[in-house]
Amino acid sequence: MSQMIIAMGKPRKISYEGIWQKTHPVVAKSLMPSEFGFLDQHVCRSVKKTDCNVSTASLDMRISDLISIEGIRDLHKVMKKTRSDIPIAICANEKLITQLKKAYDDDHDGKTSDAELAMLYTSLSSNPEIAILKLLTKSLPSLPFPQYYGACGRFFLIEGGITPLDDFINEPFHVRASLGAQLLQIVEEFMADDNSEFFVMFTEFSYENLGVNKDGELVVLDVEDMVLVDKTFLRNEEDSLESLQRNRSHEPCNKQCLQQFTQQFMHSSDPSKSCSSVQRHGHMMYAAVCQRILSYLDDHRVEHFFNEDSENRSVRKSPYQGLLHHPPNKDKTSIEDLLQECVLETAAGGRVQAAEELRDYLAEFFQDDENGEDNDDEESEANEYDINDNSRKQ
Repeated sequence: MSQMIIAMGKPRKISYEGIWQKTHPVVAKSLMPSEFGFLDQHVCRSVKKTDCNVSTASLDMRISDLISIEGIRDLHKVMKKTRSDIPIAICANEKLITQLKKAYDDDHDGKTSDAELAMLYTSLSSNPEIAILKLLTKSLPSLPFPQYYGACGRFFLIEGGITPLDDFINEPFHVRASLGAQLLQIVEEFMADDNSEFFVMFTEFSYENLGVNKDGELVVLDVEDMVLVDKTFLRNEEDSLESLQRNRSHEPCNKQCLQQFTQQFMHSSDPSKSCSSVQRHGHMMYAAVCQRILSYLDDHRVEHFFNEDSENRSVRKSPYQGLLHHPPNKDKTSIEDLLQECVLETAAGGRVQAAEELRDYLAEFFQDDENGEDNDDEESEANEYDINDNSRKQ
């Protein structure tokens, strides 16, 4: 069993890879022991003790009073964190809490015991990835994430054997195009899944956070920063994704517009206002995947491209070649035009339209390969890449 340490600016995690039941590759993950310190102190203080058995004390915390809309939304204050450290709590409402309770009903008796509520509360407080995975597994199983197997103590077990996306950066273009089409389809499902009660907001798309499972399906590896917004928040919104495409009187929404939304969403004290606007700005997920993952254009290969403080950062090139690098010559102009509009739209609704067109365009490469159509142009581009630029990272 191998060990990895995961940091990436978030609470440090420890991760072990192994085999379960002799056949299933798995990953066992937990926070580093030092990351649990504040949670342990908080639990002990809540029962008026300086030192305590956390497992026992958590049952004496009147947990049922803490699992409330206000309690969940203010969890970051209790834990001395920022609102953005616990994104799942930002748009918490009664429906989300009900779904979380159902996810933690491990004995399937139709109610959540104090022990199960304690597990829910401590997961949300210290390692919300567990709570999100449990909820997704029970409520939104169609979304692309590693299969969740369960938890033991402070470790949880998820599907392993997933290949990092950047391992595919030198694959033939039709393979990379298929993965690009899958990524754009994931964003569409996050925004427009009619079978889901929640709108999914997720912007932490990166090569490190995406992988390909044994079935060739693209999955999001770490869902800690996922926000689930009850669609009832959105019902009074005048602007939908479709109306943005139809109504050209709206202004394009690029860096400043997206920064303002992010700032309001992460720091607003009025969730009903900030959460109701996610549908109008959900297209920023397209911008993120086009700029950070798909595009190979020099103007886009910049770290912190959309960050609110990007103007104050020194410009650093992304270490990753864009997934769609070296497209076939006959398709290069069309792909680049769509990437440009996806990253920085020139008209309101242009980003969504470009992303949908790019998804369909890329999907055709996989179908052409299945049909055995000629890929000589692609092969010549790939050979040129192997000779002149054969490293995955600069």
